[in-house]
Amino acid sequence: RMFDLKQRDAMNGMNLALIRDAAVESEFASHQEMVDWVMRVAGENRIYLERVLWHAKKGVQLTPTEGSGYLYLGEVAFLDPHLRGQEHDLLHQAYRVRPNDPSIQFVHGRHQLLAGNQEEAMELWKKAFRRGSRVRTNVIEALAGHTSAADILDVFQPDRKGLRDLFQFYRQRELEQPMRYVGGFYAAELEKEAKLKSGSEAGQLWFDAQFVHATLGNLQQAVQAAENAVLADPSDYENHYACALRLRDAGRWEDAIKQFRWCQQRKPEDNELPLVISQLRQAHQQAIPQPSFSPFDVRSAAVPTNPQSNSDQRW
Repeated sequence: RMFDLKQRDAMNGMNLALIRDAAVESEFASHQEMVDWVMRVAGENRIYLERVLWHAKKGVQLTPTEGSGYLYLGEVAFLDPHLRGQEHDLLHQAYRVRPNDPSIQFVHGRHQLLAGNQEEAMELWKKAFRRGSRVRTNVIEALAGHTSAADILDVFQPDRKGLRDLFQFYRQRELEQPMRYVGGFYAAELEKEAKLKSGSEAGQLWFDAQFVHATLGNLQQAVQAAENAVLADPSDYENHYACALRLRDAGRWEDAIKQFRWCQQRKPEDNELPLVISQLRQAHQQAIPQPSFSPFDVRSAAVPTNPQSNSDQRW
């Protein structure tokens, strides 16, 4: 991972997978010639490849029952003349010692897919999809380019967290049609679970629901979810602030002002709130419709920078 991160700023920008594929498919006169080419392409970042190879080999020796070591070694096996060509065997060993590891299930499924075993690949990916956010994102990225959102939902039957990751994937890439399709299911699942919870847990779910509805342009549903978030967890600042925004979007200015004033009492140092309240009062008096505001106006509720994080956190 460190090598790939460093390569993002390199001149050629090739990650490990691209370098490995190019090296393996090229007709070098000798293994050493291939390694020399890889090291030239990697430039100053070659030190990370050397470290990965050394640590992966050492890790497998010290903990032979730790499946991830075989995965790491398989990624750089092409650099070692004694391991080149054994990538499949290393992956098989990883799966044999850790068959329930989602990362191993994903990689094993990818190899099965390349081998033409689509049914077995999908079974492995379905297991991996249910077990970890990071792997869910890998599966989504592998499928989204040539599989419809409807088919992904049909095959993987995602729970709330799976729907969240799908929704974030499409939203961040501005793929509106699949985002709206998945967003409808995601909002419904959030509301269903929120009705079964109470307190801050319910408040969090209603908060997420109002964000999804606002993103999809479902104004009235967004207002209702935001009000429910406040009712479930009335001491939470973000719930009140989001509710104020949604009420403002809906033109319910008196109610919006009440929510903004609640926020002002909790954060008197916020210099923007008095201005917002003043503008709303003026608009209310003049009956001037307010412009629609983006769901991203919820300042304390930005989407996490790492979409693969474990999250029931604020957007």
